[in-house]
Amino acid sequence: GGPGAVNVASAANENPSAPVVALEEAEVSKPLEDPRVFKKKKVDTSIIWPVAPREIAYLSGKLYGVSILSDQGARVTVVSSGTVLSTGPYRGFGNVAFVQSSSGHIYVYGGLGTIKPKPGEALTFGDELGSLGSDSLSGKPQLYFMVYDKDKPIDPAKAPRGY
Repeated sequence: GGPGAVNVASAANENPSAPVVALEEAEVSKPLEDPRVFKKKKVDTSIIWPVAPREIAYLSGKLYGVSILSDQGARVTVVSSGTVLSTGPYRGFGNVAFVQSSSGHIYVYGGLGTIKPKPGEALTFGDELGSLGSDSLSGKPQLYFMVYDKDKPIDPAKAPRGY
């Protein structure tokens, strides 16, 4: 919860008791496309990221963003000035911070071990958000980074950065 919170589970409301429908062979061979899944493309590592990247990969499945593998306890900074909307633990994503920029974009930083600012605080580009925690499933230190524009996810590599 909280303002700006993203309902990650809403996409997972499949109905297991729904009747199975036979598909024509042509339909079966056509892969289903989820608009939130990025094509297998390389992430631009030359731009400013919230944490020093060892490895960056686009997320697939129900989330639209990137996973940035880094070092345990690494310093995480905001890539765009803005106001902290909410902070706290969220499902399997460790501590999560939602920061809204003056352009209206909402930046989601998940996988944090610690979070310094409190909701309502204004942050400037480059300010420390907290430190990187470790993923609850893999045990690896990785940041989940997602950006939303008017409630629609956008490519975090193309999201506005700076003051």
